Amino acid sequence: VRSMVNLHIEYMLLQQSGASNSVKEAKKSAIDQGAFRFRSATHRISVMNSLPEFFIQMLVEQYGESKTEEMAIVFNEAGPITLRRNKVKCDSNDLLCQRLQNDGLVHAFPLSMVDSGLQSNFTAPSGCVRMQANESWSPAKKSLWSMEAWKDGWFEVQDTGSQLIVEATEAKGGECVIDYCAGNGGKTLALASIMHNDFHCEKRLSGSLIIANDVVDIRLKQIIGSLKRAGLSDDENPLVSIKTTLDKDINLEDGMADVVLVDA
Repeated sequence: VRSMVNLHIEYMLLQQSGASNSVKEAKKSAIDQGAFRFRSATHRISVMNSLPEFFIQMLVEQYGESKTEEMAIVFNEAGPITLRRNKVKCDSNDLLCQRLQNDGLVHAFPLSMVDSGLQSNFTAPSGCVRMQANESWSPAKKSLWSMEAWKDGWFEVQDTGSQLIVEATEAKGGECVIDYCAGNGGKTLALASIMHNDFHCEKRLSGSLIIANDVVDIRLKQIIGSLKRAGLSDDENPLVSIKTTLDKDINLEDGMADVVLVDA
């Protein structure tokens, strides 16, 4: 929606201001010269921040113009890039941060606290790493998925909230866990990471089983395709077995699971 609104505004400004070297210059020129007139403060905030006017109107009614403008500016800022260290492949956050630095001059640091936006903050999950764009690296310069550390399964891109959800399950090595709304498997792989780590730390006697389920079969196939890179294929990791409900020998039955994660 934002892209469509932005394209329409740029076209409208070009039409009113004449030919220019760039769309950005045309937009600035039209506003500076008064060629483009705003109908209201709501319209101005909408145009300047490429957000639908009806949405801005709703915010203004609830928060007022000043707060809405602050929020609109934030909506246009890139969000933080958060990684989850794969404990199957990488033993420490420091090792991951150092490798990212070596791979592409990426500045990364372990996250210790999570700002909840409320009165209290949360302790970040173990293995939570934040990437920071700088002059040497940004996602536009080099894709995260082209980095050797990702190809080798050292990390997954996963927001802090999803990592907190997985940690809250308190899943342990040797248990059976069902990820009932698995999607593309972000939390499935995160569960495997912590259960693999727990298995080694506690020296448990039996292996772990994670069953991924989703209503869209193609998503489950994507999980299967990620296992080898993450060091979680059956021939590489006998301690944690990941199956999907596409497997003919998997049937979900009452009482079979120690933990069921439903992030619908």
